[in-house]
Amino acid sequence: MNHRAKTSAGLLAAILLGAATGRAVANSPYAGIPERNVFALVPVVPKPEKIVEPSPNIVLTGVTTILGTKHALFTVQFPNQPLESCILSEGQTQAGVEVVQIEEMSGRVQLKFRDTIQTLDFKTNGAKSDPKAVNLAATTTPRVLNPQRTMPHPPPMPIR
Repeated sequence: MNHRAKTSAGLLAAILLGAATGRAVANSPYAGIPERNVFALVPVVPKPEKIVEPSPNIVLTGVTTILGTKHALFTVQFPNQPLESCILSEGQTQAGVEVVQIEEMSGRVQLKFRDTIQTLDFKTNGAKSDPKAVNLAATTTPRVLNPQRTMPHPPPMPIR
């Protein structure tokens, strides 16, 4: 017998044996064991995925060393929540945000939110000023009351 004939014979024998085994299992006295569930086994229920809450929008508004302690000033806003202002020193926590480190000279603050450390600075995460307010202040001229008129001087004091 050549290789092809041996493979075909083996495949045919496997198909016939599988069909005979299926009929034998159905007539077996052990077929009712899974239905009785003697050990009260239950199917494994997959755990639902954790709903990840989006991280808040944190804006750095200031850094101060007043009274000798470093403080970071920032606002925290969670989605669909009101804005919350925070003034914290290193190691303090508010609204789930912990201040890890404050670098007052460079204006950088390291914050920790849900085991993730985030570095904020004024250039990328600082509070932005309103450009309309800046332009309005630059275009208005100060009002001068009658620049021609001078204030009268008091009369000189007599010398005794």
